[in-house]
Amino acid sequence: MKTLGIIVVIIIIAGAGWYWYSTQYQAPIPEPTSTGTPTPVPSPTPSSTSSSVGVKEVVVDITASGFSPSEVRIKAGDTVKFINKDTKKRWPASGAHPTHLLCPGFDAKPGINPGESYSFTFTEVKTCPTHDHLNPTQFGKIIVE
Repeated sequence: MKTLGIIVVIIIIAGAGWYWYSTQYQAPIPEPTSTGTPTPVPSPTPSSTSSSVGVKEVVVDITASGFSPSEVRIKAGDTVKFINKDTKKRWPASGAHPTHLLCPGFDAKPGINPGESYSFTFTEVKTCPTHDHLNPTQFGKIIVE
């Protein structure tokens, strides 16, 4: 019975440590190497805009709760604009964490500060899982048709 009690305590401590790590850990920020440059965001921003040639821009807000909307359907050639509406730096990137290799080029290195944005034009038909590299428990999905 004593052994069972010790195992339960170890499991509780491990679970608490994992929870703290997943909510508090901020990954180190590498030097910027991406061509996508964060830019200040004017307000308010519409959720979707279209140009005369049918290409559109879809806006995804990043907040403390995650991506909104968490799933986006676009056509190849459309752009997704991620706006950081949180008080912390956010880093939208493709899956899988931490490599970001499933949708090459889609990676807001080194992240975007509060009030800034990052835009990426998706040219290949595929599904791109999305996550916040600085909080990898927040996920989204971009479906390019």
